[in-house]
Amino acid sequence: MRQPQPPRVPQQQSLFRVIPIDTIASPQRKEAGQASRPGPRRVSLRATHPDQDFLPFAETTGSAPSPSAKPAVECDAPVASIRSRCQALAVDLLFVLAAYCLFFGCLLPAIRPLPFDRTAMLLYGVAFALILVFYKLLECLFSDRSPGMRVAGLRLLHFHGRPATRRQRLQRMATGLLSLLPAGIGFWWALLDEEHLTFHDQISGTFPTPE
Repeated sequence: MRQPQPPRVPQQQSLFRVIPIDTIASPQRKEAGQASRPGPRRVSLRATHPDQDFLPFAETTGSAPSPSAKPAVECDAPVASIRSRCQALAVDLLFVLAAYCLFFGCLLPAIRPLPFDRTAMLLYGVAFALILVFYKLLECLFSDRSPGMRVAGLRLLHFHGRPATRRQRLQRMATGLLSLLPAGIGFWWALLDEEHLTFHDQISGTFPTPE
């Protein structure tokens, strides 16, 4: 007769299975690890083209030379000398003074004697400025050269060599009047500029040249 076996103690299986780390790595990961290893460096056997230049990655000695300033006038026409420009300006001022004297000639019969107090002197200065602006405005609207420029043998050109348009002449006149305000510094700048250009020359893009 077989003896009865003792009853088994119930045991619960583990819910988590321990897997060794060495067996986790997949074949793709192993191949990626092998591919990341640097292989032997290949030497290029391709010949260099004779016209190919090398890029200067670093300067060995000294600094790179600064590029030269580009001239404002891009045509072959020379800029008029300061002497000829002063001659043209003097002739134009003579015409303005003649018109100013005509203004006083018309004013004298109506007001005699002429007042010379502070208010009258201010009005005389405003009258001279208005005559000057009117003279320059007529010049810009109806001609490309003032009487003074005709006497000095000058003409007005754009920086590219084209004759100055009416719009450019009006812009030149406006900026020229502004150059007079701070003690004529816009005109004195021609003495320091390499091409003897004034402020209104550079702003309007025009310059006087010998005809």
